[in-house]
Amino acid sequence: EPEGGGRPDHVDALNRCLGKLAESARALLRMKYHDGLTAAEIARRLSRREDAVYQSLYRIHRALKGCVAQE
Repeated sequence: EPEGGGRPDHVDALNRCLGKLAESARALLRMKYHDGLTAAEIARRLSRREDAVYQSLYRIHRALKGCVAQE
């Protein structure tokens, strides 16, 4: 297997796709993965229901997966 397994291109594609997201989507990802907040904590901060946060994260992940596959 080649060193890195082609990963730098994959990371570059992900970064490009993240840049295409709405700021609200990037903020949600930042709270979840950078700040380490749970869906319940995010929901409280945004005055949203916890299931709505999970649904948003699912849609964002699906959009990112599709975008990276096309890059």
